[in-house]
Amino acid sequence: MTLSQVRRTENLIASGNIFRDVVDNIAEIFKRYQQGDISDPDDDSELTYISRVTKIYRNDVIQIPETPAISIVWTSFDEKVRAIGHSYPVTIEITSHVAIYYYHDEINVDIRKDEIRDALWEFARLLRRNADLNGLSPKGAVISNGQLMNRMRNAKPYAGGLINVDVPIDVKSRRGVS
Repeated sequence: MTLSQVRRTENLIASGNIFRDVVDNIAEIFKRYQQGDISDPDDDSELTYISRVTKIYRNDVIQIPETPAISIVWTSFDEKVRAIGHSYPVTIEITSHVAIYYYHDEINVDIRKDEIRDALWEFARLLRRNADLNGLSPKGAVISNGQLMNRMRNAKPYAGGLINVDVPIDVKSRRGVS
């Protein structure tokens, strides 16, 4: 299986495992913003929340040692095969579904949902700005939805949010019957 229509950039992570590569490229983009390696995409709006994130996890975590934190989780995929007759190789569009959890803080009386809302807006803005995920998805990642949510971790409730992202990637592969 080979990637089709990938636009290689200097930051592209392409190991051959598309599911892992989607997560790794999202994490890499967030890390570059967090470290200041990429400037603010909008001159009229500062990056406030990404710089405060203490850790960006590339999987679902059970314990959150310090907040705020982001967890990027591959959740599922869909395939669409496009072929004329029995031509080889066929083009397959693989869409990975990814959940990005934002852990703002442990739930307490001082939690302000507007801060979580603003953080989700900033993260979504960064994803839209880098929708091709370093060239991995020329069609561009699409944010399917986002929401405020609470989640239990280390036996404590955390306030935060969720952003669901769909990432289409075309691959060429042989397809047959055994």
